[in-house]
Amino acid sequence: MGFTGRFLGLENRRNTRIFNAILDTLTERTAHPDLERVRDAYELATRVHADHIRKKSGEAYIVHPLSVALECAEHWMDDVSVAAAILHDTVEDADDSFELSIEALDERFGREVAHIVDGLTKLRHEEVVTDPKLATLHKLLTAAVTEDIRTIVIKIFDRVDNIKTVDVFGPEKQRRIATETLRFYVPIAARLGFFKEARVMEDHVMAVLQPDVYKTVTRWLGANNKRIGKQVDRVVGDIKATLDSMGIQCSSLYYHKGIYTISEALENQGLPLSRLEESCNFNLCLVVDDVDACFRTLNLVHRRFVHLPARFRDFINNPKVNGYQSLHTLVTGPGIPKIQVLIRTEEMHTANHIGVVSQLRAGQVEDTSWLDELVDSFQSVGSGQLMDLASRVFFPEIDVFTPTGEKLKLPEGATALDFAYQIHTEVGDQARAAVIDGHPRPLKTALRSGNRVRILTDEKNQPSYQRLSWVTTTRATIALRRALQRAERQAFELELARFLKFCRKRLGVPLKASSPEFAALVETMELADGEALGRELHAGRLDYEHVLPHLAHVLPEGQVRKLVKVLGREALMSPDQVSETLGVDDEDSMRSTVEEVFGEHAQDGDPLHMPLRIDGLRYPIPVRLAGCCRPQYGDEILAHTARGRGATIHRRTCRTIRQMVEFWPASMAKAAWEGPPRMERVRFDILGRDRRGLLLAISGVLSEIKVDAQSIKLNAEEGGLARGYANLELNTLTDRDEVVQRLEAIPGITSVAIRTG
Repeated sequence: MGFTGRFLGLENRRNTRIFNAILDTLTERTAHPDLERVRDAYELATRVHADHIRKKSGEAYIVHPLSVALECAEHWMDDVSVAAAILHDTVEDADDSFELSIEALDERFGREVAHIVDGLTKLRHEEVVTDPKLATLHKLLTAAVTEDIRTIVIKIFDRVDNIKTVDVFGPEKQRRIATETLRFYVPIAARLGFFKEARVMEDHVMAVLQPDVYKTVTRWLGANNKRIGKQVDRVVGDIKATLDSMGIQCSSLYYHKGIYTISEALENQGLPLSRLEESCNFNLCLVVDDVDACFRTLNLVHRRFVHLPARFRDFINNPKVNGYQSLHTLVTGPGIPKIQVLIRTEEMHTANHIGVVSQLRAGQVEDTSWLDELVDSFQSVGSGQLMDLASRVFFPEIDVFTPTGEKLKLPEGATALDFAYQIHTEVGDQARAAVIDGHPRPLKTALRSGNRVRILTDEKNQPSYQRLSWVTTTRATIALRRALQRAERQAFELELARFLKFCRKRLGVPLKASSPEFAALVETMELADGEALGRELHAGRLDYEHVLPHLAHVLPEGQVRKLVKVLGREALMSPDQVSETLGVDDEDSMRSTVEEVFGEHAQDGDPLHMPLRIDGLRYPIPVRLAGCCRPQYGDEILAHTARGRGATIHRRTCRTIRQMVEFWPASMAKAAWEGPPRMERVRFDILGRDRRGLLLAISGVLSEIKVDAQSIKLNAEEGGLARGYANLELNTLTDRDEVVQRLEAIPGITSVAIRTG
């Protein structure tokens, strides 16, 4: 037998060992499993993946689905889960000769297996209209919510196995996969109770994203783990002996925390890597008989070690949001650094290991509302925002109370507005203030564990973009975004209705949104639909005069002449323009004349002098620089447009519009500099009361609003007056009126006037 034959023989024997381990574990931990279904799945997967190998190791690809299936079995999952795990890549990877489909799996393995595999199968590019990654994640989460939560559990185990071999890809793809894993799969795994799996993923991610930190922490653990472990073992041996004399059986497990967890803890404490020994880097888990034994053991641990009372947490009587139970205490001692001691029963230990599977085995998953919220979020967010929302599903918790004493769990840092949305979406939308422990507080107030909160509401209250910066929870964020979307759509519809009413009442044009003329108008203006017309009017990027020439172009024969007369009566066209237009021979010529007239209107305030470009802006509107961030030439900028106010230019990083930028509402438009603004010298005459420091105050205000002064002169006059001027170098977009207002706000200045001519 040649080398290839021997290698294949070894591969087959190893695959068989893994598969037998799956069968043995499944038989041991599951009542009456259908082993034939699992064997059949293995046979099909082996044939489908026969020619597939893994990039890094060159081993047979079948090892991957078998590893995922073994994780399922070791987590006490059933034969359906194990079979689906073995088959999870088959539909995606099978060539045409297999004629393998979800329907074929349904017929061969049953509906449950088929649905899980379908949820785990990536969408092909031709099946996706927008973002393929976003669409595939949507499919995965939807399958977990509507069909079978086992889908997302198997996907977690799949990602755990795949992240171990991420180094087969180039650096950029490694970083992309690592970032997605950290922001999406790690928090979901933790929320489902798979803490070990979350830790494994975090550590492999860190090796990609922060290799130097990863190596430093790993080296420190390698140098100190055994030494510290020996010290801990000596104390634990004493504790076990004492517990045994009390009739309490105790097993122990000592291990270091995850590399990522250690690094994150150091960062949170503001400690450099050189001070690793000052952080809590190790866990000691003590497993005892029952809950009473847990608290007796805690008492003994506190007698044997020095404990930090502020770091004690009782997750037995107050479980975490995902059902996790244990006692946590932080201890130290002679020769022993800080160690976190976890005390729990065997039942808790198993449940904490298998996470949500313990609830599945009991017949009911207690809470999937957070998954529902993630699925719902696809309607209002992009892939970046989805990752952000997913990263919040698992969090350090606080307990807050309603006025009736009902306890709610919220993330650390959650606000009173988060609390309002946790109660009900309507309460959050109508919230106007909060009463926290009997004291009135703003809705953006961060809550602390133990707070009792009452929300004051007002039916007239409307959600605002500003409130997006006040919330931290997924539920509140999605609810606010939906409310803002509804409000925007209603505003667009109202603006369109106003325009149609203007056409009927003022112009005598019976235009309806359902009419062919309206469809032609929208098409002529190169807009998607009527809502888009309402959006552009609402945002101030169009006004009625800009629409009128397009309207004249689509009106049927006989109505153009009537429109011209009405425009004259409404003073939208001059008498001479009306006479000239009505004097032409045919309506096509009239349409052209109307377009020319309003084309001239559109050139008022010629945009050529503007040193920037605003995307989607087809007509000139007033433009000014935002006072909040005062953008300078060269900054990345955005335009915020509003009806009657024109466009306000902000820095892209401006806090005032950050939430609007993220959500990208209709009032935001991309903008870019086309050249440096033209500079002008402007004189401001100043009159005021003569006082010490007045000149310094003027200089300070000009510096604050980023205006250069060529010269400033003030003269003292009789009667305690001061009179003078400031010659300022202003660019063409500087708001002169704002400069006047800021100068007049200086104590002692009574008036400021711009010198013209």
